[in-house]
Amino acid sequence: MAHLEAVKMFRSYYYVVLINSTYKTNLYGLPLVEMVGVTPVGKTFVIAYALVTHESEDGYRWVLQQLKALLNDVVQPNVIVTDCEQGLLNAILTVFPDSSHLLCLWHIYDKVETRALHITSQDSWAKFVTCNLFKAVVEAETRDEFDVAWANLARQWPGVAAYIEGQWFPHVEKWAKYRTNKITHFENTSTSRVESAHTNLKKWLNSAKLAIDSIWIRFHSLLETQHVEIRRLLELSRSRRLTGINQLFSRLSYKISKTAITELRGEFERGAKMTEDALMIDCGCVKTTTLGLLCACSLHCISRNGSRVPLDALHVFWRKLGYDGSEAMP
Repeated sequence: MAHLEAVKMFRSYYYVVLINSTYKTNLYGLPLVEMVGVTPVGKTFVIAYALVTHESEDGYRWVLQQLKALLNDVVQPNVIVTDCEQGLLNAILTVFPDSSHLLCLWHIYDKVETRALHITSQDSWAKFVTCNLFKAVVEAETRDEFDVAWANLARQWPGVAAYIEGQWFPHVEKWAKYRTNKITHFENTSTSRVESAHTNLKKWLNSAKLAIDSIWIRFHSLLETQHVEIRRLLELSRSRRLTGINQLFSRLSYKISKTAITELRGEFERGAKMTEDALMIDCGCVKTTTLGLLCACSLHCISRNGSRVPLDALHVFWRKLGYDGSEAMP
């Protein structure tokens, strides 16, 4: 099930796809797989839903093949974010071999917390300490920091470390930030946006006993509401001049989304709090790789030269303030 407006949107904003399943939405007891995209104005949109008989590799491969058929053979999603379901992992590797694949951090934290509670006999303090130690592992920005954080966790909680090593280390490149920070994922590292879409869908369905045709009718109404809001925000970015911003960004009015401007302004202000030497050494340049925007050190270099941020220095995603689907039309 794919709404025509959502298909057009997907053909323009195909960079990120978030996938998750929900249940109790239909008469047949079939899992409903939801695929969600991301817009440059900070709103998500439902690309499509699919009812599957089983959450198996074959089932997921069919879903992904239908998703791929909405695009031409030239473009692929930059990144796909999912839970850790082996059938889905295998299907993504087959259907979208050139797309980066990330695992939902929210679900990983949840599973590690659950295991920590089990191992530590419901000791809430132990759970708190363990999860903070694991967060340090996830958030490490270099391999050396990762190794130090991991050694600290393994020393204090060997049982939890054994679980993480067996369950999550085979997929470390899909969740450790020292690896994922090299991918342009526009800060989508969890499927929480899909969870929110699930909640909205269930409110609109208002029943777990609907037939397929009834699901489609209510699904259509939900998407119409989403699309009106997205079009409104895109129009605001196209038509409203940005006020109260540094001259550094003056060339960007009417040409990039307000969300991108907010990110750039925050990054510039972060750099303003650092000394010049610290800025050059400690910037990290994460915003450049993960968001396709300029980082603090680049912004301050442009500012010192008396220049302004050029439009073509920003990822094309932020410059798409309209969509007709022609870019990725099959």
